Amino acid sequence: MSSQYSKVNDSEIRNCFDMFNLGGHGYIHKSDTALGVRALGLNPTEDQLNRAFKDMDENVNYGAFSKLYLNNSFSTPESQENKCIESFKILDSDSDGTISESDLRQMLITVGDTLTHHEVDLLMEEMTVDQQGRIKYEDFVKKICSDYGELMG
Repeated sequence: MSSQYSKVNDSEIRNCFDMFNLGGHGYIHKSDTALGVRALGLNPTEDQLNRAFKDMDENVNYGAFSKLYLNNSFSTPESQENKCIESFKILDSDSDGTISESDLRQMLITVGDTLTHHEVDLLMEEMTVDQQGRIKYEDFVKKICSDYGELMG
């Protein structure tokens, strides 16, 4: 794991919790807990969050927030990038680091957590397509893992 995404210290966890504890009541809503964990550099999947939240109350105090952050092996953006790139390598029959734009579009609208045609169009605006209609999938993965929120904004 890159040091960029390493665990943070207690003070940083407290500061993050306090940013979401707007009313000063000593707790934050469960949905803000997910945002807080992400703000601290982790990127849990919805499945990971559902499992972690299974026994949590709607309002989460600092102790529960800290425990959630420290005691879960949530995904990092880096680990998700690596998994995606490895998945694309399986589909890369020429072993040239590219995938056809049409195949990529089809996958994005039909496989897993699908995107709309509009969202795919927004993503593709940011990608370089070569003369053969192919995209370097490593560039694509880095773009969606680091800039997706900005692209869809």
